[in-house]
Amino acid sequence: MAEFHCYHLFIRPLLAESQHLFLTGKLFQEYVCEIWAISEQNHLNFIKLNQHKLRVELFQGLADAVAANADANWNQLGKQFILPSSFTGSTCNMQQHLQDALAINRFYGGGNLFITMTENPDWPEISSALLHGQVPTDCPVEDALVQHMLPSRYGGTLPNSW
Repeated sequence: MAEFHCYHLFIRPLLAESQHLFLTGKLFQEYVCEIWAISEQNHLNFIKLNQHKLRVELFQGLADAVAANADANWNQLGKQFILPSSFTGSTCNMQQHLQDALAINRFYGGGNLFITMTENPDWPEISSALLHGQVPTDCPVEDALVQHMLPSRYGGTLPNSW
């Protein structure tokens, strides 16, 4: 299902495919959020149904809770699902990112700059990427693409006027 939606979220030439989906403004953004929510739910259902492949028997959280309190009510303990580190936002994923960040910080030293960037919706890079009838707020993805294009335009460094 994810491949289907990814295919339809890319703009094709007008003669090959209709572009009506991209011209709906805020409705398009709501559609994209719904697609993301459906994909995340499908991913969570897959993880839930494949716990045996994740070797969750190594995690003894419920068994430890019962061992600590013999009078524990099984109905109140619930059922534990282990999310792998490949699932964005899981505990394992966050710990992995934290350890990576600490290792990078240790190797290169602490950072001393925090750079932010504000873009002008009237920039030619943004206005040329819009379809006829679109405004910059209709497609935030275009803004993100422009942010990746601009530093390379200036030889890999940001100009001092920013």
